[in-house]
Amino acid sequence: MGEKLRNELTDKEREMYEYIVKYMEENLISPSFQEICKGVNTKSKSCVHDRLKKLMGKGYITLREGGTKNNLLNWV
Repeated sequence: MGEKLRNELTDKEREMYEYIVKYMEENLISPSFQEICKGVNTKSKSCVHDRLKKLMGKGYITLREGGTKNNLLNWV
């Protein structure tokens, strides 16, 4: 894992980022909010939303314009 990932992300952000990357590598689409909640063991969609915004703000993921609802994220 790169030095950037270890230094800039909280443990929860890193866990979510790693889950998203693994999911996208295996399924070729981004996970839904519900799948992310399950993958990182939380019931709170607002926590997922907040962490996604932080990952976007830090440049780890981007929102794909015009994607389908299940294919909105790219990882950097």
